[in-house]
This record gives sequence, structure tokens and C-alpha cells, in this order.
Amino acid sequence: MNIKGASRAGGRELARHLLNTEKNEAVKVLTVNGTVSQDLYGAFQEMEAVASGTRCKKPLYHAKISPDPKEPALTPAQWDRAIGLLRDQLGLQDHAYAVVMHRKYGEAHPEILREHVHVVFCRINPDTMKAMHDGHNYRKHELVARQLEAEFGHARIQGAHVDRDGQPRPARTPPDWAMQQAVKTGFQPRKVADVVKQLWGESDSPKSFAAALDDKGFVLAMGRRDLVILDPSGGVHTLARCLDLKVADIRQKFADIDRSQLPTVDQAREALKEDEARSEKEKTKQKGAQAPARSEILILAALLQKQKQHDEGGKALTKGDRKKLEAYGFDDGTAATASKYRELSEKAEDGRITKKDFVREMAQHLWEQRDKEQRTAARTDAGRDQQAARDREADRDR
Repeated sequence: MNIKGASRAGGRELARHLLNTEKNEAVKVLTVNGTVSQDLYGAFQEMEAVASGTRCKKPLYHAKISPDPKEPALTPAQWDRAIGLLRDQLGLQDHAYAVVMHRKYGEAHPEILREHVHVVFCRINPDTMKAMHDGHNYRKHELVARQLEAEFGHARIQGAHVDRDGQPRPARTPPDWAMQQAVKTGFQPRKVADVVKQLWGESDSPKSFAAALDDKGFVLAMGRRDLVILDPSGGVHTLARCLDLKVADIRQKFADIDRSQLPTVDQAREALKEDEARSEKEKTKQKGAQAPARSEILILAALLQKQKQHDEGGKALTKGDRKKLEAYGFDDGTAATASKYRELSEKAEDGRITKKDFVREMAQHLWEQRDKEQRTAARTDAGRDQQAARDREADRDR
């Protein structure tokens, strides 16, 4: 049994998320209790309206109860028991709440249609107008989960806060916000964590680690609390969670890093956008440069096709066509060209390549040779110009 939850605001966005039928096979509102409105939008709006008379900034407590999909599905009575036990452990008796069930195929078990419920409580006590204290909520979630596992006969899951009995702390699962971020960016938090762990293990210092991250397209930045990592799409990943370390350990191990020199999350995202824009511009530039080359190769291929037909007894090339071929080094006097022509001709005769492949490959060869000669000549001319400039400068000094 897995239970997660946290306080939050934004009732409209939460209702939209819970009612999303695109990402779930089925969505069903099971209960709306304690509000006049019986739809999620209206119910969450009422809960936030109650909190407007207090100083509470996050009036909703959103919890998710997810049984192990390999266990038998819970009955309605068992779901009621799970929701009631969580409500009592959090101290939310008599608070308004809503329950939504989702059915979907998960990534871990894509063959199983699993059920989980979302429970959204109003944190404001209707009698005292005080907000429920949400501290130590992880421990409370685990207490409820372990008790429900025992009651329902489910396999026990080792948690990080309850009944450790000397067991090592299990690896932390990604928070909901990280999983939702992964849907948008395509970077799964567990895979990012694996890459980060590998780079950290291969690095001999925090600075070399930061450099290794940069080589992979990641950025080490300063988050609200401490160090974070941005993936190439701009998604944020907590460094402590990636390395399975406490924040205090991160601060100790990365003491050599000058945090004032690190970019903020916003600055890092802006830099990533600029890099992406430059990359797209370079790609466009390269495509533009390749277009004339492709055009020249096609023209050469057409001329070579005529030459091939002439060799096979067809009509002779015009004087203009022959001059164009000679300009690209298509001359029996050029050993490399003649050798390439014979090689491709033999392949075509043996059936290893088609006639179309023959003229295409020969045209590509001629263009590459011509391009190489032109670049060599340009470097030679540039060298002469530089030497002439140096000579003139020397004459003026004398």
C-alpha cells in the first residue's frame, strides 16, 4: 500500500487534473462530502472560500491511496476503511472532503488495470476555523499503510519512517510533481537519477561532477532550498533525491562549490532555451548550406546519366555538358576519377548496384573532390593574403 499526500492550493487546477479522462481508463467521483456543491469544481471552490477568512495559503490536502496492483482489488467497504483511517490519522474528522477513483495501466505493470483513489480534504476546521497541522505527514501515511496491509492481508512494504527494525532506508520514490513533470518533458526522474549517480561515482570532485553534468546536457543550479539539477528540457530534479542523500550531506559534500556562482533555476532554463535556439539556428544554417550541394549533385547525376548512355552507344554529350563534367574533374586524365568510375561501372555490371546508384555515387564523389579542392585553394589564398599583410607590416616598420 502506497499513500502520498501534501497540502496545496489551486482547487480549479486540481479538479481539472482529477477529472482528466485522457490519462486514465476510467474516472469516477465516489464522494463529495461536507459541501453544498456536489461537483469537484464547486466543492474545491467552497473549501478555498472557507480558507479565505484565515491566513492559510494551502487550504486543500490532496492524498493518493494506491494499493499494490498485484494484490486483489479493494472492495467498496475496504476503500471506505482506508479513507476513514487516513482521515482519522491526519486529524481531519468532520472536515469536508471529496474522493475520486482512477483506473489506469501503470508503467511498472502495464498489463494490470490498477485502481487508486485521490482524497482531497479541506484543511480548515469548520468549528475552530484553524488549519490542520500537516507536519510529520509522511510518517502518518506510513502508519495507515502498514495497518491497512495487515488488515487486508497485503504484502508489507518497507517504509522509511515506521518499523524500520534496523532495515536500511528504502530508496525514495519520485514525488507526484516529478512524475507529472516527466509526462511533459519525457525525462523520467528515476532514469535521470541513475545518470546522476553514475556521473557522481565517476567524478573525483564536485567541480568535475558539474562538468560531467554539463557534458551530458544537464545543469547544476541553485533551487529554493539547495542544489538541483535541470535536465535538457528544463525539468528540475533535486540533487539530494537523485543521490539518495540528506540535504545536510549534500551541503557537506559540495562545500567546495561556490553557490553564489551557480545559476538559479530560471537563469538555467533561460540558458537552456538559448542553447536550443542556437542549435536550431545552426541546423537551419546547415540545411541551407546543404541545399546548393544537393542541387549540384543532382545536376551532375543527370550529366553522368547522359555520359553513361553515350558509353553504351547512345547520343554524344553536347560540348556544354562535357565542359561541365570536366569542370568537376570528370576526365580520364584524373586517375582518382577514372578509378572510381571503373569501380562503380563494375558494380553496376555485376548487379551489385543499380544504374541509378551508379550515377548518384559518382556524382557525390565528383562533388566532394571539387569541394575539397575549393576549400584547399581558399586556405592557400588566405595564407598568401596573411603573409602579404605581414610583409607589408614589416616594410612599414623598416
